[in-house]
Amino acid sequence: MYNNYDVCPQLPWMVDFHATDPSKHKNQLAAAFAPKALQHLALLDCQAKPSKFKATKILATITNVAQCNTIESLCQSGLSGVRMVFEKFETWKEKRLAEEMVSKVKVVNENYSKKIGRVNPLVVMMDIPCPKIHIGTKREEFKRDALIEKMCTTILKNDPGNHKKYSIVSNRTTDEKLASSVEPEYQVKFDDRLVPYSTIKIVESVVDCIVQDAADIFLEEPTNVPDQEMNEFTVEGEQMIKFASKNNIDVVILSKVQTKRNVTNTKKLLHCNKAEHILIIPKIDNAIALDNFDEILEESDGICLDCGQLMLEIPREKVFLAQKSIVAKCQNKRGKVVIVTTEVVDHKSFSKSEICDLANSIIEAIDGLLLSDEATTVNSIKNLTKLCKEAEPAIYHKQLFNDLTDELSLVEPIYSLVMSTVNLSLKCNASAIILTTSSGRTAKLLSMFRPRCPIVAITRHRRVCRQLQLFRSVHPVLYTKQYQGDWLAEIDDRLQLGVTYGKLNRFIYGEDVVVTVSPVRPDSGFTNNVRVFFASYFDDSNRVSKGSLYSIKR
Repeated sequence: MYNNYDVCPQLPWMVDFHATDPSKHKNQLAAAFAPKALQHLALLDCQAKPSKFKATKILATITNVAQCNTIESLCQSGLSGVRMVFEKFETWKEKRLAEEMVSKVKVVNENYSKKIGRVNPLVVMMDIPCPKIHIGTKREEFKRDALIEKMCTTILKNDPGNHKKYSIVSNRTTDEKLASSVEPEYQVKFDDRLVPYSTIKIVESVVDCIVQDAADIFLEEPTNVPDQEMNEFTVEGEQMIKFASKNNIDVVILSKVQTKRNVTNTKKLLHCNKAEHILIIPKIDNAIALDNFDEILEESDGICLDCGQLMLEIPREKVFLAQKSIVAKCQNKRGKVVIVTTEVVDHKSFSKSEICDLANSIIEAIDGLLLSDEATTVNSIKNLTKLCKEAEPAIYHKQLFNDLTDELSLVEPIYSLVMSTVNLSLKCNASAIILTTSSGRTAKLLSMFRPRCPIVAITRHRRVCRQLQLFRSVHPVLYTKQYQGDWLAEIDDRLQLGVTYGKLNRFIYGEDVVVTVSPVRPDSGFTNNVRVFFASYFDDSNRVSKGSLYSIKR
């Protein structure tokens, strides 16, 4: 006999994945889990709504001329980190300007944190330049820029003591190994520009070249010699590493890295300065680094790929192959961070080719995009954010997750737990993964397997909070309340803080599925508890004021 007890009401956990309501599950869900790659492409829907969150990190380059209000506007537009570049670091005045720049960024971020009612984890990165070959002049009285004409002959000669100005007829370099490194028909190019010399004759330390294209050359402009082995750190580079250690920099980016020796020497310098916590990210921008990429990757915390510089040393048509190979190797090597530099001509509106290039990088599931100094504007970050929200759902997550998990065979238990968590979030279409972490390792491993939802990492450690900003999909939140002696109560409070953070940022709503990862005892590295629950309407975003559950330690 039929009665009312036979009818089960619609409960929150009865998720209707096959709903016909067009407002539900339009985030390229069908394409993400299509059985075949061709079907995945066919199911991509141009009318689908963009993602509710941005997984790819946007990093910007700033110089000492950046104003405080500009930096705050960049943070407000969704900036995850800043990269500081110091052109010179020799005199006391230049070092003082560098200290003021770091202090400016930290003070602006602190004031912005007070304004939004929570600590804004802004990762601070610093470029460590390598020795460069500079072109000098034969005549000291020649002080203006020079024009080199097509098919004229120039001479490259070692002159380490005088490399400040230029001569039209004779150029002198600061590298004593240049003559022994190049061969006839080698090309020597000006840095960042395709103005090639072709080597025609080498006599002792003198290299005769012929100019292939007419162009202006500028004072103290460096040159690029393919396959040229560079020296180790200069005194200036060592001073910059000491500066990074002293000023609590989170990440150092090494330019012109060629072998793993460059990375290991940097580690030794950081160890001598008691700064082992600083992450080391080499920049792949030369052909020698490509040949030695595997050994460089093993010693590094991540990779920064500079395609613009790479084009000066390898054929342009092969750069995309290098990018795909590097991204895949970083994802296979236990979740190494991979950042790709971007070059945008007009920051107000991207061209079609720029959109396609950026979208392809995003679909490869990279961790972050690094903007150059010229492209670091509020409009660029806003346009990139829109592009990320459209491109990220188009990733073929079924194939990506299977490829990442198939690479692992026998692993430690934390990997099994993390893989199960990400698989669970994919199967139930979770709105977020919320976890508590001390070292940040669990959050990094979750990011490694590329979930479709955000990873909200609650931690008590400020440095961990900032460094987690480099990892894809991770939203680090600093927890500052005092410990009250009840561990389980604190875990629940932290997880509730993560839910509230998601609601305030509009990617968690009432009845949404949320997956939590936490330890059952207060020991670092003992994450072993996975739970699934449903977000309530009680503290929905329209009922919670910003700052109600956040606190800033003043």
